[in-house]
Amino acid sequence: MQKINKKELIKLTSKENIKKFDLYVSPFINLLNSITNSTRPKRVGQLSEIFNDFIYDWNKKNIEHIPHVNDWSKYYNSLNNVLKDFKECCPKTGEEVRREAAINIYNLFLKFKEELFPKITLELIQDWVDDLIIQKTYNGMMLEQPVASYCAKLILKNNYPKIRFDNSKIVKSDPKEESIGIDWKYIDKNNDVEILLQVKTGNSSAGKNLRSRRNNLVNIPSNVYFCVLDSSKKDEYVIEITLNGKNII
Repeated sequence: MQKINKKELIKLTSKENIKKFDLYVSPFINLLNSITNSTRPKRVGQLSEIFNDFIYDWNKKNIEHIPHVNDWSKYYNSLNNVLKDFKECCPKTGEEVRREAAINIYNLFLKFKEELFPKITLELIQDWVDDLIIQKTYNGMMLEQPVASYCAKLILKNNYPKIRFDNSKIVKSDPKEESIGIDWKYIDKNNDVEILLQVKTGNSSAGKNLRSRRNNLVNIPSNVYFCVLDSSKKDEYVIEITLNGKNII
């Protein structure tokens, strides 16, 4: 095991130069950025690849000290076309795309300030809170059982085609099972069948976030099926069933 002094590591990564923003400023700008996609690769280039090119170029110069953040800034700004990996994009310098990203975010801020913020009242926020706690909880929980039954039926048909599905065998998990990601179970003791389910309802983006969070949970048993109901489409639901990250149905 190799230990490194914290101050030395901070010195190496130039973290002493990182800007400090007032409370809530950074998360708010980050929200605006996520809406505008202003710092996506198509807007500012493939930063990891560009940085690797920078390090390669730096090493070729046989400079003894490691590059400083200012060296990286100069390199990025000096590039004639940071969007070279995207043929549909016009050539732009690093300095140009940095400025465009800031302007895009700022324009959305102005729109929020002029059009959105004046509409936000305590009553509107109360409606949002009530919708989240009451309506969405009701909709989600009421949908869970039929979704769990439907998914269990599909899995049973796929894995045990000769066994008949019995809706009475679908049961809610206990708190201990829920703590490790099991929401529902289909138990058929006569046929020695146990199907464990994690069921989530929401729109397609919520499903992606849930899948991402699930991938980061190490305590979920490998035999738990992950069922996501996408309710974002107007006339139909879309159900996706995965096991260990692989689509089953």
